Amino acid sequence: MQLDPTGNYVVPAHPLLAPYAMTILTNLGAVVEVGRFSADFLARVQILGLAGEGLAFRCGAFCEISPTAEILVGGGHHNDGLWNLSLLGQAPAFGNFMDPANRALRGMEPARPVILGDNVLISAGALIVDGVEIGTGAVIGAGSVVTRSCEPLSIYAGVPARKLRDRLAPERAALYAACRIPELHAHHLPRIPALMKGLEAGELTIDDYLGHVSFLKAAPRLHWEATVTSAGRINLTGLSKATVDGKDIDAATFEAIRSYLSQSGTATVAWTPDIFHTLGLC
Repeated sequence: MQLDPTGNYVVPAHPLLAPYAMTILTNLGAVVEVGRFSADFLARVQILGLAGEGLAFRCGAFCEISPTAEILVGGGHHNDGLWNLSLLGQAPAFGNFMDPANRALRGMEPARPVILGDNVLISAGALIVDGVEIGTGAVIGAGSVVTRSCEPLSIYAGVPARKLRDRLAPERAALYAACRIPELHAHHLPRIPALMKGLEAGELTIDDYLGHVSFLKAAPRLHWEATVTSAGRINLTGLSKATVDGKDIDAATFEAIRSYLSQSGTATVAWTPDIFHTLGLC
């Protein structure tokens, strides 16, 4: 990720951006919210058709998606009507000559947001359509087409996707919740796999685990402006502000954060697991 001198986003997603929750306001008025360590979802979301103002997509923290999976927001058609064409793809100019009443009757359904909880895993070739909600900890199998909402901590697969089984047994699900993975400080991540293995093997108690980690005491967030391309992709155009617990940070600290993020185009990066934590903000 790189910002040019005006604050514009130049290079696709980069690890410097990964640890931060983000709110993105597009030129369409559609809002996209991405949780910590879920930045790769930006490249996999398409905003299509009649996506208007308001929430279009939200995912929680520590979600992963395959580079070959897709999430579609909008694009549904009125296929039960006599007229089901949008005139957005093959003949967009004709829509400009319609009066507002006719334009509203074009053959597309209004977009509905896609919402994902924390720690959702979407496998290769999966397709998620709009209006779907996927619960925390769910896994979507390769090649699945998800047309309905999915329960937390469950494994889904198929066309259309159906629940195969629970991801975790009840006692392990309770342990999973006690680990509070979405709230972990970023600088603890290198040790988390070994701690989780110790918990699973019974070599560590949850109190042992909690003694080795710490959690965010505040909620930092980056706020971006973006455009939506003709193909429905999100193109970040500028970092507008940074907040902690919903409150704007001061101008000098914001400039320090913007300067830090702009390093990714340089040969040497002064890296920190979490610039907000380094600056004493969380």
